[in-house]
Amino acid sequence: MKPRIKAPREDAAADGGAEVEDITLSEHIYRQLRRDIMRGAFAPGQSLRLELLRQRYGGSFSPIREALNRLRSERMVLTTTSRGFRIAPLSVEEMRDACEARILIDCDALRRSLANADDAWEARLVGAFHALALAA
Repeated sequence: MKPRIKAPREDAAADGGAEVEDITLSEHIYRQLRRDIMRGAFAPGQSLRLELLRQRYGGSFSPIREALNRLRSERMVLTTTSRGFRIAPLSVEEMRDACEARILIDCDALRRSLANADDAWEARLVGAFHALALAA
C-alpha cells in the first residue's frame, strides 16, 4: 500500500475552502510539479534532475518518477534514452491549435446551453456574472 498524506483539495483551494483529502505522495508531487510547470517555474527544454526534484518536492525517487511519467503522458515533459526528463518545448503553433480547439468547444457548449436554457439556468448565469463582477 502506498503511503498517503493529507493535502488541501484542489477544488477547495479555488473557493477558499479548507477541505483536505487523503492522497498518495506521488499524486502530491505530481500536482506540485504540474502547477510549477504551468506557472513557468521551469523553462521549456530544461532538464529535470531527480535530485533537484527530490530536494524541491520531498519524497523518494520512486514517487517522483511516477509523477514525471504521468506528466510525460500529458506531453508536459519529455524523456530521452539515458538523459532523463526535461520540460517539453513550447510551440506557438501547438498553442494556437489548442486555443482554436478550446474556442470551438466553448462556443458549441454555449450554443447547447442557450438551447436548453430555463429560469434556473438564467438565475445561475446572473449569479455567476455577479460573482465575476465582484472578483474583477
